[in-house]
Amino acid sequence: MKVSTKGRYALRIMIDLAEHNTGGYIRLKDITISYNLPQKWLSRIGLQQARIYVNGMNLWEKTALPPFMMPDIVDQMTSTENINGANLGKQYAFMRTFSFGMNVTF
Repeated sequence: MKVSTKGRYALRIMIDLAEHNTGGYIRLKDITISYNLPQKWLSRIGLQQARIYVNGMNLWEKTALPPFMMPDIVDQMTSTENINGANLGKQYAFMRTFSFGMNVTF
């Protein structure tokens, strides 16, 4: 979902809402902030276009569960296929990821 793309700036936010067997949660899944460099700067160095960006994934989550429990894993633990405990605890928690970069057109 693009929230704003006015002029040289862009902001994209993705929010994940879900309700599992144990309750609901909200998670800030993905956010990207970008800036297109002004054409007058780029013409000096022979570039047509340049965009810098910063991206963050899985930055925040709010749930009523204890801090050591993840809603995704708890839902799998309570499903009928996992009643015997075969898959309990065999999933990693989501990783918080940051990236940055630059897209350039010559």
